[in-house]
Amino acid sequence: SNTNSYTVAAGVSWVGTTSTDWNDATNWSTAAVPVATDNITIATASGNMPVVGTGVTAVAAIVSISSSSTLTVSGTGSLAVTSISNSGTINANSGTISTSTTITNNSGGNINVAGGTITTTTSLTNNATINVSGGTITNTTILSNNGTVTITSGTLNVIAASGTGITNNTGSNFNINGGIVNLGPQDNTANNRIFSHAGGTLTVNSGTMNIAGVLNVSSGTFTQLGGDINVDFNGTVSATTAACNFTGGTYNLSGGTITIVDPGATSISAFSYTATANTICTGSHTVRFGDGVSTTPGLSSTVGFTLSNTSTTPRFHFRNLTINGTNLGINRFVTQSDNSVLGNFIIMPGSEYRQSTNSLHLAGNMIINGVLVADASNDQLAFEDFSSGVISPVTIAQIVIGSGTIQNATTAPTGEITILRVNNTNPSGVTISMTNPLRVTGAITITNGILNTTGLTLNGSSAQAVALTAATSSINVTNLTLNNSLGATLSGSGFLNVTGVYTKTAGILAAGGRLTLKSSLAGTARVAQVLSGDITGTVNVERYIPGGRRKIGRAH
Repeated sequence: SNTNSYTVAAGVSWVGTTSTDWNDATNWSTAAVPVATDNITIATASGNMPVVGTGVTAVAAIVSISSSSTLTVSGTGSLAVTSISNSGTINANSGTISTSTTITNNSGGNINVAGGTITTTTSLTNNATINVSGGTITNTTILSNNGTVTITSGTLNVIAASGTGITNNTGSNFNINGGIVNLGPQDNTANNRIFSHAGGTLTVNSGTMNIAGVLNVSSGTFTQLGGDINVDFNGTVSATTAACNFTGGTYNLSGGTITIVDPGATSISAFSYTATANTICTGSHTVRFGDGVSTTPGLSSTVGFTLSNTSTTPRFHFRNLTINGTNLGINRFVTQSDNSVLGNFIIMPGSEYRQSTNSLHLAGNMIINGVLVADASNDQLAFEDFSSGVISPVTIAQIVIGSGTIQNATTAPTGEITILRVNNTNPSGVTISMTNPLRVTGAITITNGILNTTGLTLNGSSAQAVALTAATSSINVTNLTLNNSLGATLSGSGFLNVTGVYTKTAGILAAGGRLTLKSSLAGTARVAQVLSGDITGTVNVERYIPGGRRKIGRAH
């Protein structure tokens, strides 16, 4: 911890002979109220501790408060000094305290801000306890925390300079239980401040933290149970530091929202996770890219918000992920190579998410009112749980809804999805109910469970495989279309069930006994006109019989 040492002018001390009134000369050892050049000591000389009350304008140079001593500012009182070294208690109930240099809260010290204002021009160093339950602390340079800072109401402002800000050091605690913490100017003019969590605990239960720069977590424990953390680096920070830069430590994220407001003006990632332990977000925790209001553009048509997550374990598994970049076309899209979302994945209107390579693992629901792009040949939309680092089935029903689009290229798409995989053991499976019918250009694998969709078109440029791996694996589709000159092959132990029409536009379908034309009271599936050889292998044909029974035949 850091403790400042001062040489205090002899004989200028609080004695409290008469009362608690700062402006009563008989309460001072020199029988005179301090002036701006006086260095003073407040010690436990009597039971009367000084109060700077309504109508009092107090001044001093260096103020030293001894342990078990108290300085209170209340009413409209004001205290203006050069610096404060506190080992006792400062109560800012109302009024103002200002220093032209530093405030150091030494071991055993307490600073309580319940409604007043404390302003320091240079550094604020905390080696003990700071409680903000109302009012405002404004620090124009840095806050170094080696003790405990707790905000339950009111505001903590740390303006800082470029590359500096709030440092939460080893063994320290920074608790946001309400109120507002602002780091850096909040006018989008200097987004290069840093909240450095380098040990101890950072806990956000409620309230709001606004960071004009970077949230850097390198060690210690980061817990978010509620509240909002808004990070806006706006591309003005070092090219080696992401806006949310998670390089180490332990993460307990079960509530609240982290919002990365703007993409960078450089190729730096907006979100980067390189910690050595797996992080699984739970509950209602949400990460948002874009706040739905800001329109600041990213670097270029290929660099917007970049989400950098490890493609293997350990990795960061989002609970809820929201893409809210707004203003499609000015580089506010989100790019990610491999991702895992355990809850809801939402793409808001006017927003775009680009899956550049590998898999988008989804264990929850998708709401797509913007654009989802999977534009690499090995991109996979996978309905599965990857939180353990091993692919396992999802056990809840999953849905994909929305009025947006899924496409396999940023421009001139030929389909919606390159590779589709389902591993879901819930009886309802996965239901895709988008406005546009589903088009897949690569392989479909139903490892476990059911895929439900109204329309499915196989329109790849190379031969496609549809693997219905288990006996419980099935695809239930109203209309099935094959538009692939190199054809498609069904395999496995499950079935592709058609309730409407199978249409061949191009290519041969190798049914392999896996295609079933369903029949019910509502109607019987059929095959649109095809030529001999357009379907090979066995096709299962049902015929509904009144009374609810079906007769199954086989066509070859």
